[in-house]
Amino acid sequence: MTPKFRAKIQAGRIKLYPGEKLYYDHVLQTLEGQTVHVAIGKVKGLRTEQQMRYYFGVVVKLIVDHTGDDTDSVHDFLKDKFAPKKSITLHNETRVVPGCTHDLFKENFFEEYVDKIRQWAAQELEIVIPDPQQVAF
Repeated sequence: MTPKFRAKIQAGRIKLYPGEKLYYDHVLQTLEGQTVHVAIGKVKGLRTEQQMRYYFGVVVKLIVDHTGDDTDSVHDFLKDKFAPKKSITLHNETRVVPGCTHDLFKENFFEEYVDKIRQWAAQELEIVIPDPQQVAF
């Protein structure tokens, strides 16, 4: 896996976010003397690795364990049921299509999305999905 770090460009310099520096320094030490690829781009959303670990490792996994369905099917089902739909117009024809979970992070709706899933799972499947602060993932 290629490490990624969040940073801001300030006065023409890269300023890492708090908590990133220690791991950044460690990665640099492990790559000492090697040619590396450096890519800089604008952050598209606020999705974090921790959020994704919680979503797939706790939320989706508990539903998979309960239903016996596979991870991709459960994720697609949840996305279709709870992610906001979006309209796409091509050549004067408009279609409403399932939303993309990436959009949830751009708009900071991830917590709302997961809360809806947790509530549904409790009511419909009788599964208690713990809050992110209540479980290690």
